[in-house]
Amino acid sequence: MDRWLPGREDSAGLGGAGGSWVHLRLCRACGHVGCCDQSPNQHASKHFQAAQHPIIQSFEKGEDWIWCYIDEVYLEPT
Repeated sequence: MDRWLPGREDSAGLGGAGGSWVHLRLCRACGHVGCCDQSPNQHASKHFQAAQHPIIQSFEKGEDWIWCYIDEVYLEPT
């Protein structure tokens, strides 16, 4: 999948909902790609709640940060 798609959920393979997204997040446990909490559908948070996979990484060009939902902390690669 191309990481830099236009901001459309249907083009990103996010269920074909036809909505828009602001940023994408990658689940570090299983590779699920979901939209961020600023996006209307908040797929990344919903995936955490359903699958209990707490670690996500930015899926945006030039961003490598990681977020832990449980501890509510950002991690930067060293």
